[in-house]
Amino acid sequence: MDDPHPDYERIAQHSSDIYFRFSFADGLTYLSPGFERVLGRPNERALRRPEFMAEVISPDFYKDFTALCDQIESSGVAQTSAVLKMIPEGGQPVWVEVFAVPYEEPAGTVVGMDGLVRDVSEHLMVADLLSRRSQEQETLLQVQRELLSKLDLHKTVGLVVNKAKALLNARAAALMLVEVDGVKLRTLAAEGEAPSQILETNVQVGLGLIGRVVEMGVPQRVDSLKIAVGRDGGELDDCQNGSLLCAPLRIRDRVAGALTVHGEPNQFSDDDLDFLVALSQVASLAMANSQSYYAVKQQASTDGLTGAFNRRFFETSMNSELTRADRHTYSIGLLMLDVDDLKLINDRHGHIAGDEVLRTVVQVVRAHIRETDWVARYGGDEFAVVLPGCSGVQLDRIARKLMIALQEAEVDIGNGRKLTIKVSIGGSVYPEAVSVTEDLVRAADNAERAAKRSGGDRIVIHLPRAGSRDSKSGSAA
Repeated sequence: MDDPHPDYERIAQHSSDIYFRFSFADGLTYLSPGFERVLGRPNERALRRPEFMAEVISPDFYKDFTALCDQIESSGVAQTSAVLKMIPEGGQPVWVEVFAVPYEEPAGTVVGMDGLVRDVSEHLMVADLLSRRSQEQETLLQVQRELLSKLDLHKTVGLVVNKAKALLNARAAALMLVEVDGVKLRTLAAEGEAPSQILETNVQVGLGLIGRVVEMGVPQRVDSLKIAVGRDGGELDDCQNGSLLCAPLRIRDRVAGALTVHGEPNQFSDDDLDFLVALSQVASLAMANSQSYYAVKQQASTDGLTGAFNRRFFETSMNSELTRADRHTYSIGLLMLDVDDLKLINDRHGHIAGDEVLRTVVQVVRAHIRETDWVARYGGDEFAVVLPGCSGVQLDRIARKLMIALQEAEVDIGNGRKLTIKVSIGGSVYPEAVSVTEDLVRAADNAERAAKRSGGDRIVIHLPRAGSRDSKSGSAA
C-alpha cells in the first residue's frame, strides 16, 4: 500500500520545501531532505511513527492538522491546505503552510495524503510588521487567508488584481510576469479601465518605469505620468495622465514580475505604496504555493517518457482553459505538432534514439513558450501546445519559431551520430477561427494532418475567417 519513493521524489531532493507522504495508519512514510533542513529533525526519527505529528506540531495547532486529515479522508476534497506552527529541534517555532492531496490505494480508497510543507515564517513576519496599522492588519490577514486558499494560479492572480484595485480605490490594476525569454513581461490579469488594452501591453525588462522596477527590484510611486500602454518597448505613452504604483513580485528569490495600480494624478501616498508592497509579498507567496502544488499534481498528469502532460490531462484541462477564456474574453491558440519520420528513425537507429527525439521535442518547445503556456503528449509522436491569450497572427509566429528551433536542435544518439528533427505543425485559435470550443482541437488536428499529407516539414494554420496559411518557406495558400 505504501510506496516509500513517490513519483515526485526526484524533484524534491534539492528543494527547500518539505515533500511528504502520510498514511493514516502508519504515519509519515516518505519525507524529502527539506524536512531536516527546516526542522532540524532527522528523517528516520519521523518515519512510520503515527504519534510523531503530535510531537512536531505545536499543541495549539494540532487540531488544525487533524481537521486537514479528516477533510482528505472523509470529505472527498481534491486538495486542502492549512497554516500550522511547528517545533524545530531546539529552535524557534516555524510557521508553515501545508498543502495536501488525497493518496489512494489501487482499489480507490483514500488511505493517506501527499503534499508539501513550506516555511512561511519570513513572509508572515513581514506581513505582521507592515500591518501594525490596525485597519491594514485586518485587511492584509484577510487577503492572505484568501490568497493562500487558492491553489489555481489563474484564480490566485485574478484575486490579487481584484484586491489591489479595490483596496487602493484604483482606476485599474494589473499583474505581469516575466516571460520565458527573460526579456518581455506578459500581463496575466487586469481589472479596471480598458482591461483588454492592459492585457495586450508589451513591457520589457529594463525599459519604461515598470520594466525598471522588475530589473532593479525596487518599488516605485509616480504621481503624474502617461499610463503604460506601449506595445513596442514598454515606454509610457499616449494615454490619459494619471499616477502609478508598481511593486516587484519575488518568487523563490528572484523578481518574477510586477503588481501595478493606476489612479488619478497625485492619488497615492507612500503609505499606499507600502501597502501594495505588502500585498505583493503575500501574493508572491501565494503564487509560489500555487506553482508548487501544480508541480506535485503534475506528477500524476505527465507522460513518463517526455515529461509533457499526458492525453488525459490535456482533455480535462482544455475545458477549463476554454471556460476561463470565455469568462475573461481572451483567445486560446492551439498547435498540434507531429514528428516526421519517427518510424524511420526507430527502424534505422532503434527505439532509444526515437525516444530521445521525443524528449528533445518537449525540451525545445518548453524553452520557447511562455510560463503560462503548456505542452502535452497527444499521441505516440504527436504533441499539443496550448497558448492562452494567443491570437491567430501570434500563433503563426510561434509555430515558425518552434519549427526553426526544432530544426536547429541536434539529437545525440551515441557514437558521434546526431539526428535533426523535422515536424509537421497545424494550428487554430478560439474564437477567432472556430466559434465552438469543441472544434478547436479538431481544427488544429486537421491542419496538422494537412501539413503531414503535403509532405511534412511545414506549417498549416487554420484561420478560415482570415484565410488559411500553409507554409514551408513562408508562402501563403
